[in-house]
Amino acid sequence: MSKELLQRANDLKARNKKLEETPRSGFHDGDVDEANPHVDPRLRRKLAPQHNGLPPISEHVVPIYDVRDVHFVGDDAKRVYDAIKAHAVKLSNRSAATLDGTQRKLLYELADKMKLTDVDDVSRLTLWLQDWNDYLVALYAEGVGLSGLDVDPAKTTVAGA
Repeated sequence: MSKELLQRANDLKARNKKLEETPRSGFHDGDVDEANPHVDPRLRRKLAPQHNGLPPISEHVVPIYDVRDVHFVGDDAKRVYDAIKAHAVKLSNRSAATLDGTQRKLLYELADKMKLTDVDDVSRLTLWLQDWNDYLVALYAEGVGLSGLDVDPAKTTVAGA
């Protein structure tokens, strides 16, 4: 199953790369918010993730959701694992009194629970969906973007993913 998930994640990344190259897709470098045509074009907000604090969409990791877990496969698994661990190290340099609940939970509970495994010769990281928001805060703080899929291809609404 990991090889199938890896193929689907790679297909989504290829689709995302095409979106980056397509003007007016919302992900192209030149795409701007055209909600108000009377605003000077130089003042319009750029839409692409790379203009809003995240990497380009083709560099996003692909979380694959099922009923209970969030899975990352291949290079994404290692990248997410490293980002969460790096964020935990940053938090460990701060006083516990200055950490909010999400940060404390990540530092003292979740970061140590994560395990990279190999399933069908593919790296895999599985995180419990109940803790997803805590992990998500760490990923965004480390500048990791996400483009997600459902584990069941029939439930994925993205064409070609």
